[in-house]
Amino acid sequence: MQIHPENYLIENITISSLTYSNIISHSSFFVEKSKRSFYDIHPLLIEINSGLFSNASATLEFPDVSVVQAENSILASCPCQKPKKKLCEHAVQVLYNIVDRPELRIFFDKKVRDLKIKMVANDYGLGDVKNPDDYFTVEYSNKSVLIKPKINELIAINASTTERFRDALITKKKLPAI
Repeated sequence: MQIHPENYLIENITISSLTYSNIISHSSFFVEKSKRSFYDIHPLLIEINSGLFSNASATLEFPDVSVVQAENSILASCPCQKPKKKLCEHAVQVLYNIVDRPELRIFFDKKVRDLKIKMVANDYGLGDVKNPDDYFTVEYSNKSVLIKPKINELIAINASTTERFRDALITKKKLPAI
């Protein structure tokens, strides 16, 4: 559905249920995933349920594409000149990458995000909290995801921190010989 010359809205779906078939049914062309640069999409900005993406290694100019997920729809926006009666090739490429790549999908798929956060939250004693997004933040860095507590005073209790505490609390100074 077209709502603005640069926008295409996919209604009644979210990233968590988006499939290749859904993307293809909204696409204006054949999807060629075998191109070397197809999976070189990277976020310029990314946060929960929205991102701005580019592809620096594309052989042709690749405009910045934004994707925003609302409660039950996905809005893809691309400034290319192709009519947005269907998704343009740039938006299709970005959506494929979001669906395929866990480090991008986590920002749009609450179930995936909650599962990954809970794995980290267990070390903080917060593995069973109702909404882990209230306590932890997800950050994208170098094609990977970092999950950090929102509250700096939270301390993980795991083998690494236990060892650091032990080293800090127990002095290893030798007593002088008498």
